[in-house]
Amino acid sequence: MALNSPKTNNKRTNSCLKIGLLIHNIESTFSDSIITFTAKACAQYSAELIVFPLREIKGNFGVFTYQFWKLYPLITDKNIDALIVISNTQCHFISPENFAKKLKALGNFPIISIGLQLPNIPSIVTDNRSGFSEIISHLIEKHNCRRIALLTGKDASPETIDRIQSFKDTLAKHNVPFYEDLVFYGNFSYLSGYQCFSNYTSKEDLDFDAVVSLNDDMAQGSIAYFSTHGINVPEDVAITGYDDIAIETNNFMGISTVNQRLLTQLKLAVDYAVQQEEGKIVPMITRVRTILHIRHSCGCNNTPDMSSVRHKLIIEPLDLRYQINCLRYFEDGLNAEITLYQLQKKLKDTLLRFDIKEFCACIYPSPIYLDENTDFIPPEEVEIFLGFNETKNIEIKPNRKLNPKKNLWPNELFNDGKHTAIFMPIYHEHLQFGYCLASKGSFYSIIYEMFQSTFSRIFASAYAFTRREEKLKRLMKQNKNLAEQNLTLNIISLTDEMTGILNRRGLINYAFPKIQNAVQNKRTGLVIYGDMDGLKKINDTYGHDIGDEAIRAGIEVLQKIFRETDIIARMGGDEFVVVAFDMKKSNIRSIRARLNRACLKWNEQSNFPFKLSISIGACEFNEKNKDLESLLVKADENLYKAKRRYYMQLAKSRTTDESNFN
Repeated sequence: MALNSPKTNNKRTNSCLKIGLLIHNIESTFSDSIITFTAKACAQYSAELIVFPLREIKGNFGVFTYQFWKLYPLITDKNIDALIVISNTQCHFISPENFAKKLKALGNFPIISIGLQLPNIPSIVTDNRSGFSEIISHLIEKHNCRRIALLTGKDASPETIDRIQSFKDTLAKHNVPFYEDLVFYGNFSYLSGYQCFSNYTSKEDLDFDAVVSLNDDMAQGSIAYFSTHGINVPEDVAITGYDDIAIETNNFMGISTVNQRLLTQLKLAVDYAVQQEEGKIVPMITRVRTILHIRHSCGCNNTPDMSSVRHKLIIEPLDLRYQINCLRYFEDGLNAEITLYQLQKKLKDTLLRFDIKEFCACIYPSPIYLDENTDFIPPEEVEIFLGFNETKNIEIKPNRKLNPKKNLWPNELFNDGKHTAIFMPIYHEHLQFGYCLASKGSFYSIIYEMFQSTFSRIFASAYAFTRREEKLKRLMKQNKNLAEQNLTLNIISLTDEMTGILNRRGLINYAFPKIQNAVQNKRTGLVIYGDMDGLKKINDTYGHDIGDEAIRAGIEVLQKIFRETDIIARMGGDEFVVVAFDMKKSNIRSIRARLNRACLKWNEQSNFPFKLSISIGACEFNEKNKDLESLLVKADENLYKAKRRYYMQLAKSRTTDESNFN
């Protein structure tokens, strides 16, 4: 076994070991498992884990996601002591050789690769061929499958090539033909797995008896597609995955898959990183054998754990409500005119509600314009916007200067091995304002991913407003075009940027006098509070761009069923309020019915993969109840009751379906 030459790093003084984890994102179940397992391994060495979710170099996962991988130059040997890289998610658009060179150029620290063998870098890999071959052999020998489709990616990464060759070799070993026309290409996402089989609209269209997917996400997507078109899995077609990321489909079907023994790999990676940092030698290549997990999707009778199903249907949605509300109230800052100074004063209390106990945001001297082809050159100096450790009662003085290539964060923070820090850019479209590190608390990882984008938008909004305020002050001194400037700012402050309807501030300013006037004229009406059902799942499954489309679709439906004289406003996130005049409590049932019919009609005509559904709660305003804020609180409480009934009914329906199935 070849051994690599260690590189001793003696720069640490009076601080714990800092291990970086380079990963694609933090929102997927797969990524969440990686972070959790790595943090446990780091804890054994009292090492601080710094997670760098920098997406993928040249990856096309969103218009501006390049802002993440542009931050590679900030990973230096002055900021971390070792780096663990989940490399099999990084080499779809860059060769392993070039990726290894890029990593080596970052600095003189130990690097451990997981998932892909990189040149001159100690690598921990699984035996892709044996694990993949086992699951294909199972389909052939146990289920007599002979026309097997392959669901793969378009990239030519070594891992993909390895699994495809294993697929062909295993078919040949069993004298089963390989059909070129049964190879389907996705991009390893759930959505691509859903879309790959769009030509198959009924079970009669099927010209294969099994689908072998190169990962679980695409397998999940294909199962969802088939289930919506009356094609039963596994009765009509067997489906298998790879990764064993343990996420359920809509019908909670367990996927037959290959477990990569992630915990073992990550424990070894941390051990190797520490050993190298101490000057010891480690193997250049370590192979971990995979484990075959047979469940229901291939046709074997492994039924789901009903207690887990009930937890997913009832407990988690209710737990998520608080976390989503934290995002909602945080996002309200987008609808308010606040300066950077005001944001700085309010931010800590908000972060603590997210269970973020340690935080640091650093801002560039001025925003840096970046497009996909622009090289990011870190500034020599950044300024601390906010920094604290709540547990140790440490507050970092704002405006303190740091050199980010030498000190990515102040030495007082993230130095005791107590927290996992998530490193995230602060950007809006082409402009990058700086970066932040946030300790990972008890919230779901997807919430912290959403926090990053929300905080970036709030910061960009506060930055723009601060600059407008400064400009306005100059204009006031010059007494030029003041009225026009005020009008423009007022319009901006009252409308929601994404949907074009009123925002929370606009609702308060516009609806309050309308309600008062209606009540004075002996008229009544309804304040309706609503939100979309399952937006988190849409974001998790298809991405935030599709989630934004779902929000726009919801607003479109509302505008169709309500009158032009009614007021519709977006409160933030997926929540909205409608003020409908000349209506009573007795109208609520018919409104719900019209809303459900409109959603069904939209779903029938839509080409999107998600199903639109909206829940509402309402209360009546009249002469006795005319305070808008109180009406909003009451309507929101009624919405919560409606959502609770919705999840209880859904759980009951799912349990009944499972009982009938068994």
